[in-house]
Amino acid sequence: MRRSVRYLNRVPRSLRRALHVEDIVRGYCAEAASHRESPQVVAERDYKYKEGQFYHGFQCERVEYIPDFELTSHTLRHKESGLELWYIDRNDTNNVFSINFRTPPEDSTGAAHVLEHLALNGSAKYSIRDPFFKMLNRSVATNMNALTAPDQTVYIFSSRNETDFRNIQRIYLDSVFRPNLLYLDFLQEGWRLEHSHVHDRQSEIIIKGIVYNEMIGIFSENSRLFRKGLMSNLLPELAYKYTAGGDPLEIPNLTHSRLVQYHQKYYHPSNGRIFCYGSFDLMETLEFLNEEYLCDYDAIDTSYSYIPLHPRWSFPRNVHLPCRLVNMGVSKEKQSQIGCALLMCDRTAVQEVFELNVLTELLIRGPNSAFYKGLVDPNFSGGFNRHTGYYFTSRDTYFAVGLQDVRIADFDRFHELFQQTIHKTIIEGFDPMHVESVLHNLELNVRHRRADDGNNILFNSMALWNHGGDVFANLRILEMMGRLRVRLRDNKNYLQQKVEKYFLANSHKLTLTMSPDESYSENFRKAERKLIYQKINELSPEKLGKIYQNGLQLEAAQKAKENTNILPCLSLDDVEEPMGNPQLTERLIESVPTQLCQVPTNDITYLNCLFNITALSHEDAMLVPLFCSVFKNMGTSKHDFREFDKMILSKTANFDFKLKVVENVKDGKSYKMGLLMTTYALDKNVKDMFALCEELLLDFELNDTDRLKMLIENYISKLSVGIAVSGHTYAMLCSAALVSDAGKLKSHLLGIDHIDFMKRYTQQNSTEEIRDRLKAIGAKVFSKSNMRVAINTSEAFQPTALEHYRTFLKKLPKLKNMNKKSQLKLFKPSFHHYAMNFPVNYCAKSFFAVPYLHEDHPVLRVLAKLVSAKYLLPVVREQNGAYGTGARIGYDGLFHFYSYRDPHSTRTLDVFDKTYEWLTAMSDKLDHQMLFEAKLGVLQLLDWPTAPGEVGLDYFILRVSHEEYCKYRSRVLSALPRPLRVLPGQTAGRCFKSTQVTLNEGKRGPSAESKLALDGDLPHIMGDRKYKYSEGQVYHGFQCERIEYIPDFELVSCTLRHLGTGTELWYIDRNDTNNVFSINFRTTPFDSTGLPHILEHLALCGSKNFPVRDPFFKMLNRSVATFMNAMTGPDYTLYPFSTMNEVDFRNLQKIYLDAVFRPNLAYLDFLQEGWRLEHKELNNRDSELVIKGVVYNEMKGAFSENSQVFIQNLLNNMLPDHTYGYVSGGNPLEIPKLTHTDLVKFHQKYYHPSNARMFCYGSFDLLKTLAFVDSEYLSQHSRIDNSYSRIPNQRPWSQPRNVHIPSRLDNMGATFDRQNQIAIALLMCDSTDIQESFELNVLSDLLIRGPNSAFYKSLIEPNFSGGYNQSTGFSSDCRDTYFVVGLQDLRVEDFKRFNELFDQTVQKTIEEGFEAQHIESILHNLELSLKHQSPHFGNALLFNSTSLWNHDGDIVSSLRVSEMISQLRCCLKENKNYLQQKMEKYFANNTHKLTLTMSPDEMYEENFKQAEAEMLRQKVSALDSKKRKEIYTNGLKLEASQKAKECTDVLPCLTLSDVKEPPKLPTIETKTIVDVPTQLCKVPTNEISYLKCLFNITGLTRDELMLIPLFSNVIDDMGTKNHNFRDFDKLILSKTAGIDFKLNFVESVKDAKSYQLGLMMTTHALDKNVKDMFGLCEELLLNYKLDDTDRLKMLIENYISNISVGIASSGHLYAMLSAAALVSDAAKLKSLLSGVDHIDFMKKYVEQNSTEDIRDRLKAIGAKVFSKSNMRVAINTSEAFQPTALEHYQNFLQKLPTLKDMNKSNELKLLEPSFQHYVMNIPVNYCAKSFFAVPYLHEDHPVLRVLAKLVSAKYLLPVVREQNGAYGAGAKIGSDGIFAFFSYRDPHSTKTLDAFDRTYDWLLAESNKLDQQTLFEAKLGVLQQLDSPTAPGNIGIDFFLYGVSQEMFVKYRSRVLSVTLDELQAVIDKYFKEEPQHVGKCILGPANENLEQETKLKWKIIS
Repeated sequence: MRRSVRYLNRVPRSLRRALHVEDIVRGYCAEAASHRESPQVVAERDYKYKEGQFYHGFQCERVEYIPDFELTSHTLRHKESGLELWYIDRNDTNNVFSINFRTPPEDSTGAAHVLEHLALNGSAKYSIRDPFFKMLNRSVATNMNALTAPDQTVYIFSSRNETDFRNIQRIYLDSVFRPNLLYLDFLQEGWRLEHSHVHDRQSEIIIKGIVYNEMIGIFSENSRLFRKGLMSNLLPELAYKYTAGGDPLEIPNLTHSRLVQYHQKYYHPSNGRIFCYGSFDLMETLEFLNEEYLCDYDAIDTSYSYIPLHPRWSFPRNVHLPCRLVNMGVSKEKQSQIGCALLMCDRTAVQEVFELNVLTELLIRGPNSAFYKGLVDPNFSGGFNRHTGYYFTSRDTYFAVGLQDVRIADFDRFHELFQQTIHKTIIEGFDPMHVESVLHNLELNVRHRRADDGNNILFNSMALWNHGGDVFANLRILEMMGRLRVRLRDNKNYLQQKVEKYFLANSHKLTLTMSPDESYSENFRKAERKLIYQKINELSPEKLGKIYQNGLQLEAAQKAKENTNILPCLSLDDVEEPMGNPQLTERLIESVPTQLCQVPTNDITYLNCLFNITALSHEDAMLVPLFCSVFKNMGTSKHDFREFDKMILSKTANFDFKLKVVENVKDGKSYKMGLLMTTYALDKNVKDMFALCEELLLDFELNDTDRLKMLIENYISKLSVGIAVSGHTYAMLCSAALVSDAGKLKSHLLGIDHIDFMKRYTQQNSTEEIRDRLKAIGAKVFSKSNMRVAINTSEAFQPTALEHYRTFLKKLPKLKNMNKKSQLKLFKPSFHHYAMNFPVNYCAKSFFAVPYLHEDHPVLRVLAKLVSAKYLLPVVREQNGAYGTGARIGYDGLFHFYSYRDPHSTRTLDVFDKTYEWLTAMSDKLDHQMLFEAKLGVLQLLDWPTAPGEVGLDYFILRVSHEEYCKYRSRVLSALPRPLRVLPGQTAGRCFKSTQVTLNEGKRGPSAESKLALDGDLPHIMGDRKYKYSEGQVYHGFQCERIEYIPDFELVSCTLRHLGTGTELWYIDRNDTNNVFSINFRTTPFDSTGLPHILEHLALCGSKNFPVRDPFFKMLNRSVATFMNAMTGPDYTLYPFSTMNEVDFRNLQKIYLDAVFRPNLAYLDFLQEGWRLEHKELNNRDSELVIKGVVYNEMKGAFSENSQVFIQNLLNNMLPDHTYGYVSGGNPLEIPKLTHTDLVKFHQKYYHPSNARMFCYGSFDLLKTLAFVDSEYLSQHSRIDNSYSRIPNQRPWSQPRNVHIPSRLDNMGATFDRQNQIAIALLMCDSTDIQESFELNVLSDLLIRGPNSAFYKSLIEPNFSGGYNQSTGFSSDCRDTYFVVGLQDLRVEDFKRFNELFDQTVQKTIEEGFEAQHIESILHNLELSLKHQSPHFGNALLFNSTSLWNHDGDIVSSLRVSEMISQLRCCLKENKNYLQQKMEKYFANNTHKLTLTMSPDEMYEENFKQAEAEMLRQKVSALDSKKRKEIYTNGLKLEASQKAKECTDVLPCLTLSDVKEPPKLPTIETKTIVDVPTQLCKVPTNEISYLKCLFNITGLTRDELMLIPLFSNVIDDMGTKNHNFRDFDKLILSKTAGIDFKLNFVESVKDAKSYQLGLMMTTHALDKNVKDMFGLCEELLLNYKLDDTDRLKMLIENYISNISVGIASSGHLYAMLSAAALVSDAAKLKSLLSGVDHIDFMKKYVEQNSTEDIRDRLKAIGAKVFSKSNMRVAINTSEAFQPTALEHYQNFLQKLPTLKDMNKSNELKLLEPSFQHYVMNIPVNYCAKSFFAVPYLHEDHPVLRVLAKLVSAKYLLPVVREQNGAYGAGAKIGSDGIFAFFSYRDPHSTKTLDAFDRTYDWLLAESNKLDQQTLFEAKLGVLQQLDSPTAPGNIGIDFFLYGVSQEMFVKYRSRVLSVTLDELQAVIDKYFKEEPQHVGKCILGPANENLEQETKLKWKIIS
């Protein structure tokens, strides 16, 4: 049991009759007993208490006997305090006590609700934390609760034990009159600002609190919202306009001091009312009350709490509300509700209220009611909504009738039908038989006894009593009924007149409508975030610090051990006796097993018939719930449904049918299914009751398909209502479904899965088909053969009842016996997540333990109570903020954990998993008192009072006899501590690692409600796995916060936080040798000076422990890192590296950490890396001043790349409000505004450990990292508040915006008139909303990826542009995500066309949606990417997660890609318009829309130069003589520093022993299969097969070869003869990762005398799709089609546009290609096919040839190439799958033709030296020099490769980069034997070429200085490349392409390591002493008129 604090007039679910507000109305007349007449005046009777007498300060004011319920009612009032007490003396053992206060809300802060929680959190006498929950297991209370109603607060309990009664009474009274109301309790129960990580003061501040979380859950329930909207808008001028429970957005306005004042005001005894019910002595209660509490108070005037009647309106009103879109509900368009509410009478008018209640029943109850006929029968809705009924819980009563699941278009129809129904009712009146059936049912309910009558009497009278009404008169039901009958007899129109008065002539009428808003949850989250920001901004720094302290104090209080001995507790003597034995007998009557029970039933006979339906087919069984719902509502062959309903209600209490799944309680090995029919009737009507049963069972009628259809639709509508209210129950059902087939069946019949099934079933089957199946079910089931019966009646009436029963049985048929059992099957562990769009979670974990009668079951039941009270409640509720939690074990043997309205999911599941750890830790602390308290918790349930009609049902259904019950109870009481210490270990090994289910929305937005199964058997949570680290443990100052296994990538994620500084560390434990480390900082600049970028450079320019110049570059050749870098993002700076060598890992870690935490930040380094004024001639102080700097030049280069300029401006203009409005890398015209001082301050602020995040990935020991980081760095810092670096969400715009920017004219690009770009960008969601971001990313792919995408069809295929520009796509790199679609190379006049097509596409997509196959192909490709293994996975994971992590997103959940895919699939399955709705939200209705256009400006470069010159002029003119001198001096100092010889011994370096062993490679096998040379490699490929086909094309003509790049680009995009290009694209993406073609140049690595050209086709697929993969390859190679010339023309033009983009960003590669083209004919051909020359060739070729000519040439190429004769193949797959793969491969080969053999080689020709300058209008240069040396397998090649590394590190980097200011420079030698020098983003050209030429001079000068260390460092640089990790799909690629075997590789590697200084000197002399014979130089860059003069060479100028 848990405290169920409700506010919307809810009553505890712990009561057997769950009374919702409408139930209270209907149950108003449900508590009565007999129809005997009795006097009202007590003077004629002898009573214990007399009117006027005083009893312990209480004066008895009124005493009356109420015959209806056989009770005596007393009212007493305390003389001094004025407290009122109502005592009901009745012979009932279940005694009730309650105290309530009238608490009208003054606002919506939930003061009454929070106070209700706080009052039970410790008091003067019981000063411990939360005595309420602790008393749950120290008593045997049948109910303990507290609830907040709209105008009162109630504290109630009931118990059958008097000692228990007195104990709880003391607790309650002390709680309400003397509560502690501690501030910490206010923070826990109400609300608080708290850090998301309590121990991390830099973590995000959020709102927490139990009431806050509870109300968030409540506000996610649409039915609650509707009810709240009804009351607040119908009674808007009273307290009812406020939310008594609290509006989540208002609760944080409540203060603790105000709460204390609220208690003082409203919890005064004068404002209180006490209720006592039962047989316990009242005098003891009165004495205790008077002496302990009331004697201290004087009576006060409490009129302030009275609520007046509401003023009547003159006109009706209409209100519309938005609500949550329910993904479990019907389609969006039908998820609306409408209701009419009318103000009725004063609640204190008892008779009038009673009659209006009867009138309500006549209007809405059953098929004969007026509104049922008028509103429900027409079947345009889902039936009455939950708020239809008569409400008398407020001062003014009101009536409401409403419909759910109705279309907005039908709102008017509702109004019309409502009015028509009113008029018709007034004219026609009511059917007398209908009226009588309603009154009969009221009378029958008066006689019907319940186990909790006392609670029901209180709740039905509570509101009346609260408003000063006559509660005595309220109990005289039969008397009021008699008066009504008289009035009906005397006035035939009596009820019509009431209808006329209250309905027709009533102007106080509210029409409330409610419709779903997809943004509802998001709007709430935004409002919540805004509230948090406001709250934080209101706080002073001191109060901000207090938040952190409060969090720690609260956590300490929650975890503190308390002495609970002050709380009273029952003893064993109090509970030793079990309940009495009911008199049960079993007889076989007419062959039917019949159980008879003689009990005092108050003249009522109860009937239960259980039909065994286990033998039904699965499909039939799935329809049984529907059968139960519609069966009795269809009428019979003798009476239509209306007549039959009247007959039932006039003779019985109705018929109920329920499904029962009954597990075997003895051995748990089998189960049965049953259909239970229940009813009861007055003894005088028993004969009619059996006759009606007979007619229903034998003559049921289902032929009215229209009515059946309506009932089915209403049934489905009602299924999805209330899931959020009872989410924990559904979660346990779903969890149990994963444990056994019985649990699964139960969930499919009663749980969430049933909703999904019914929706699909009704869609797939007609009503007629369903009707026939339901008929068949009834025909099979209703038979004596399948039947067992239980009859409860009085001893006197039993013979008569049996006589009628026999008559009934004789009429029933005897059909096929279905009495069979199904064997129980247990399942393997599995885990489901039902993603639902509400903000709280319902979590469950279940496992099978033992059945009910197993000896361990009672012990486990005790254990469940112990775990609930001592572990789950403190952790899950108090610490984690869930509203409720617990553990339980059922009859079926399933042990459950659950949580309710839980803000967490994985954290809670982790708590469930760690139960055994807690039990183990508690084993020595477990004492008899704790054990006894747990036993009491079990006895609460075992000894629960039973109503007369329910006696013996446990035996009837479960076959648990009274003797077995007594034995079970004794076993509970005899359980000892010792077995409990053993038991958890036993169950843990067997059971405590089972199923986890979570129902939630979480931070991911709207999603699916259906089954979401994870692929794989591994659980998310770590509690049941063996891991290196444990949550909560501290390792070297780092506390482990969260550990999870991620099955998608087979890794373990571990997040840790440094306790001292708050530094986050994310560790990925994965079996990967390529380990990664990174440290990053959130860096948010507020200018464009490039602060974070320049700091990134300077940080790696020397530090405290490594005070050398630029250790970063020096370490490049002192390690074998597979990756080393640093990068600046828009809001972060990242320092990552990766290596496969652990020694190397530790070395680099030291360098990086010292660099970021203790950098030198020297001023000279700032000048070098950032910017400086320097004399053009360094040694001439009179020469002109220029601006230099590595970053400055880098950004000049970046700003010369149009695509980069466009993307940067897009970001700046799209998210302009914060840091994204600036250029983090630096604008060249702004960089010179940065000072060194600013940079140092920026480092101090942003590079603090509290603002840092560290990442570790791989298999190396984490503890070494933690120890080093803590001891060396973090321990010397303390935590600071890092909120200054957080980035808020961009404020959405109210209007779209347009921006135009100029760009550089690209002389390599399209014609001037077409060098324009345009893009539309739309703001999407918060990047931390992981699921939403993922789904928008998928949506982006659907919109732009491939020929089936919407924007491709509308924007690309019309062919008015050069295709998408580089900004197109979904961006999640910033706090806010955004989508961009843009075009490049279009005319300005087509901008308008673009905008029009964009809008048309959006609208068309919303209307038509997406093709299912297209969606599936996109999702398949995502799933395939999960399996595909990358050698740099750790780096990719880091880069993909950094932005999310930077914004405190859930990085761990973001790795669960398969979950997100499954979740999206479920959404798509349940809502066919799911993606269209997203389109509507984010595209059609999105006003945050930017249109960015860019056009070339021929003056762009000139304008930049002028701006640069002006900036320089201003800088220079501001200089005085002192500054000028400093500039000159600094220039000389910097040059000296750059040229100075440094001692680098301080830097760590690997040794030969660290790198001696080569990487181990798998064996490669070569075969000839179907005449095709085939290379086979068996590798662990993670169920993927990789295919590479290389076609030799050397035999093609020169013209044909020149078209190969185009051929490769278009061949797979044109479709085939059997499939058009769209269908073929879908096929490819749904079965493979795509089929790619690319050109391959293969020079001979042996002698360099020849080369071959190849066309490589590559693809890969899941093993299960390999057959399809080969089939698609076959289809493409044999049936490619190029006939569609329009499409071909579009593809050609897009190809040309794309090849000219990005030349500047990769200029050094193009420069080296072009320089090599001047060395050999092979390289020249390579440049023509893939270099700058190819762009010029393609432009001219397309101009000179028609599309048809090109088409024919391309066709001819395919006809020649695709042949087995020209083909070599490589297949990489797993050993297990290889035979299958080869089988499909052989089939594939057999289909291919054998054509002319083109397997030939071309002779290599070397060329004479030449020099080319490609003039480009960019401000930087890319220089290259190439010459031919030796091929790969020549003995000098490895020596030259070592030399290239040495030259790069020791010569080119210092000279070209540091001294000359280029961004990068280096030297390399390729496998083709060409040695190349290059520079990147270089401000110089001839100076750099001169440096290249002087290489030999430098080598000669340095020859005597070259030592073994320098040589070894160069070798390490080579090993970085040789030993770099290889993906499984690429293993063996060197042998396949170049014939380099593994033996050759090992020999080459050994040769590298064995190079000596002498050998190095020898190749220097051999290849560098003389100018090479075959050399080429190339420059890509701006024009240089003095080029030939400066170089003394003849240059070919190409512009």
